[in-house]
Amino acid sequence: MSASHLTPTGFWLALVTPFLPDHSVDYTSLQKLAQHYQAQGVQGLVLCGSTGEGPSLDEDECLRIVQTVHDSVPPMPLVVGLSGYHLKNLQARLRQWEAAKLQVQGVLVSAPSYIRPSQKGLIAWFQTLADTSPAPVWLYDIPYRTGSTLQLETIRQLAQHPRIVAIKDCGGDARKTQALVQDGQLALLTGEDHQILPAMALGAAGVVSAAGHIHPERFAQLVHSLRHDDGPRSRQLWSQLLPWLDLAFSEPNPSVLKAALHQQGLVQDVLRPPMQTCSPATAEKVRQWLNHSQLMP
Repeated sequence: MSASHLTPTGFWLALVTPFLPDHSVDYTSLQKLAQHYQAQGVQGLVLCGSTGEGPSLDEDECLRIVQTVHDSVPPMPLVVGLSGYHLKNLQARLRQWEAAKLQVQGVLVSAPSYIRPSQKGLIAWFQTLADTSPAPVWLYDIPYRTGSTLQLETIRQLAQHPRIVAIKDCGGDARKTQALVQDGQLALLTGEDHQILPAMALGAAGVVSAAGHIHPERFAQLVHSLRHDDGPRSRQLWSQLLPWLDLAFSEPNPSVLKAALHQQGLVQDVLRPPMQTCSPATAEKVRQWLNHSQLMP
């Protein structure tokens, strides 16, 4: 596993995991997806996360997914998701990745779900995994999935760890976001597509987008405009993309994304249970959006 330090910025994509009709991983489509997004202005990929249906993947599948993408787009930075609530199992997985020489620039670690530990317990959790990980750690603050919120002082304490370098911010607290940006101890990337504009306005280093699977070049332009204080261009792009954001998350993610990618011929419309494909009505809205959306140059 690569231990090189990377300060993440710009437009990152939380990549879906393509499946075949028998629910096995479609590695051929995965390779093509990675190459497609490399050519569309994406600066890095997050693999085996929530958008990638990471909890449904076994360890061997996740390992092969990362290796496949690395071999397909070797210059592109990669981060791999790590989630669960059994500490020793996650430590073993990190050691397995190290032994396999997994080529990633970061590990995205969320709080243990369901059990809702104290802030002291969360500090111990992240510090222990950061001690084990040979690659830099990104904190993943996503309370609506884990049931635990990382408080500002907890994040500040974790930021002192030499291997904790970034945070994917899905906490929904603008004051906390602003404080972390002002601290400058961690690279902050918003993980909520609807928060791209306000988070970047507060000084976020970048975004980890799910909706950016569609019109990725426009998302890349939006992030570039926001980072360079081009207000008129940013507002124009944001107003064009906002209807797609509303549609993309109208059903559980990534069902709408996969419907859109399927209609573009990039993946099959298959999710692993208990995830389901989106409704026919939503799929029709997606078709209409793809066929009739008029995006200004």
